[in-house]
Amino acid sequence: MILHGQRMVWRLLMRVVTEIGIIVFTTNAFDSDRVNAMGVGCNAFLTKPMKKKQLLELFL
Repeated sequence: MILHGQRMVWRLLMRVVTEIGIIVFTTNAFDSDRVNAMGVGCNAFLTKPMKKKQLLELFL
């Protein structure tokens, strides 16, 4: 089954008992995309092309 990104995040958060981190990695770089992703429960939003440093900073 292929799910739209926001729907997938919503389903993950509804079923997961423990807290997990969800990082969006996308080509959609509009501010509205970031706001929507964070609004459904994502913890971070990265756009392509991504720099390795950006990803590593999320884990520090």
